[in-house]
Amino acid sequence: MNEPSTKPRFTGRAVESAINKIGAVNRPKDEIDEARGALEAVRSEAASTPRDEFYMPRDRMGALVQSAMAERLGQPAPEELGPDFLFSDGDPGWASVLPSLIERWLTVNAPFRTHESHRVDFDLPDKAGVALFSDWGTGRPAADQVMREIVKGNPDIAIHLGDIYYSGQEHEVVRRFLDHFPGTNGAGAPMRRFALNGNHEMYSGGRGYFDVVLAAMEQEASYFCLSNANWRLIGLDTAYKDKVLADPQMQWLNALLAVPDGRKTILLSHHQAFSLFEEVDPRGLYEQVRPLLEAGKIHAWFWGHEHNHVVFRLRAGMAARCIGHGAIPYFSPNADFSARTFPDLKPAFVNRRRRPDTLQGVNGFAMLRFDGPELMVDYIDEDGTVTRTEDMNLVLSGVSV
Repeated sequence: MNEPSTKPRFTGRAVESAINKIGAVNRPKDEIDEARGALEAVRSEAASTPRDEFYMPRDRMGALVQSAMAERLGQPAPEELGPDFLFSDGDPGWASVLPSLIERWLTVNAPFRTHESHRVDFDLPDKAGVALFSDWGTGRPAADQVMREIVKGNPDIAIHLGDIYYSGQEHEVVRRFLDHFPGTNGAGAPMRRFALNGNHEMYSGGRGYFDVVLAAMEQEASYFCLSNANWRLIGLDTAYKDKVLADPQMQWLNALLAVPDGRKTILLSHHQAFSLFEEVDPRGLYEQVRPLLEAGKIHAWFWGHEHNHVVFRLRAGMAARCIGHGAIPYFSPNADFSARTFPDLKPAFVNRRRRPDTLQGVNGFAMLRFDGPELMVDYIDEDGTVTRTEDMNLVLSGVSV
């Protein structure tokens, strides 16, 4: 086993041991009790996950446990210590990482950076290729294959829509993200890089993202705008405050779109405005942006978070695209799924291609090709297959879906 996420039973064992040992950590009782309660919730979730299913918890403690497990696996182990002892009460290496796990649980979030004191506006060339990909920061072979296809397409700009696993710690953002994200494309030309914040980055307080990733990207804040005479690409931080826009992003966005200027606006975010797969709080992110949608000021929205590839039919005049299939193993949804929070939401396309060796779906990304007022979008899988091509102007006019 080289990845904690491949075996939920190992996570369950690690949590069980952490619960047993946590009382010995030198922290106040109320902090220990809070951490113990979070560990109990992870134990319950891990126990309900099928034995060999890829297990990626979407809660802070679960992610921190898996980060600690990966740290433990990076240590040398005595030869006599077999897999049945890994992460158990008898594993001294596991005991050694538990104090740092609790410290991470109690970490204060990194400060949020705003446009009032940091640069967030950048030029978008009139003719440019922009690669969008999400939930990619794993360091897995599938992530490397996706990046090879991105680089092969010679984009001018590459934008990650968030999630560096397991919990976005400083060493993880280097080893699982930056080490796999080149600064040049296949033609040897510079590839301008941007990265949005994801919930996994915030599980360790966001310091790996704000202090390490942004510096490497030469990006000063976690939200930004790329614009030219015809288009705007606006990246939003929906993770610093989970699934909503932390202040003052909404004020900035409203001001940016206040005066009609003929440009079409595309939003980029980690979290989704609406979903076919899970409940979405309509008072959250969607409600924040709804006035702009109803005013026709948002033309398209690309997001990740859900590990699927779905193209939605126009809703409120907006083209919505989920491209959260950047590297995490996933199973394509069944044909009979339906939206819960938004029952009128309809998919135009769901990528149901499977990997040749498993029943899992293929990973991939979107490549946007801007050419003056024109925009073509290719959805490309890890093997180079173009599964769908869109003329975005035809889509927005209702001529194409």
